[in-house]
Order: sequence, then structure tokens, then C-alpha cells
Amino acid sequence: MEELGKLAADHGPWRLVTCLGNTLAHLPPAELPGFFRGLAAALDRPGAAVIHLLGYEKILSLRQERLPSKTATRGSTVFRFERRYSYREDFIEFTIEVWENEIKLAEDREVLYPLTSQALAESAVEAGLDNFSLYAGFNTANPYRPDSDNLVAVIRKIRA
Repeated sequence: MEELGKLAADHGPWRLVTCLGNTLAHLPPAELPGFFRGLAAALDRPGAAVIHLLGYEKILSLRQERLPSKTATRGSTVFRFERRYSYREDFIEFTIEVWENEIKLAEDREVLYPLTSQALAESAVEAGLDNFSLYAGFNTANPYRPDSDNLVAVIRKIRA
């Protein structure tokens, strides 16, 4: 993931870098230091990164196997989105299913590496990004807590 820094050398640096939709949780832990080094190189001064993750402290403490279904109805058709977790020692296997009425349209499995607020903060600090704020979502009035559903980190690059 240090490619981010190389990309910035050619086309950056940038005042804003976003990593949304829980994408960072797909990165194996061994690659986190490289990602954050690349992020530090990619950010201009003053610059910021916005990282959105699920609230893994809550997920790991509750160890829910199934999340509530999400549904949408169009006429007589009901679309349903199902999500399941299977907990392993070092990762979570995430399964998603998409249904139309009682017909399964798609199923996929992904490996997620639960990134806690502490691990995110430690990785940022190790890369020299020590100015950050943690929120429970995109509303900055709500600070992150271990029981939050989401984690949004705003990481600022102030120094060289």
C-alpha cells in the first residue's frame, strides 16, 4: 500500500485522501504500516485523511453472527440484503447475500481484518500522523466510543 506514496510523488500531494466504506478492513495487518506511510507521503500540509470503518470494538465484543436484514420493496418485489460474520482467530469471514423475494441472486464471502480504534491510532502515529480525531460517524458532534456502530477517523498532517 506504499503505492499511495508513490502515486502522490507523481500526481500529488493532496489536501484530502478518503478511504470509505470499510475498505481498509480488507488490508492484512502486515500491510497497515505501509498504507499509513503512503498516506503520510500522500498528504499535503495542511491535509487530512478521512477513514471510515465499522465499529469493530462493538462487533468483536458482541460477536454477532448475523446483522439485521436490510430490505427494500418495489411493488410486490422485496429485495433483501443479508450479512453474516464467522469469527476466526485473526480475521472475520464476512458473507453477504442478496435476495429477490425468496430467490437468492448473489452470495459473496470476504475476509475482514477487524481494525480497532487503538490499532488505527497506533498505525497512524507510527507513520508520523499524530493529529487525529475519532468519531462515531460523519457527524463530528458524536465522538467514537467502543459501542459505536461506525468509526470515522479524521487524520491531519500538520508537520512535515
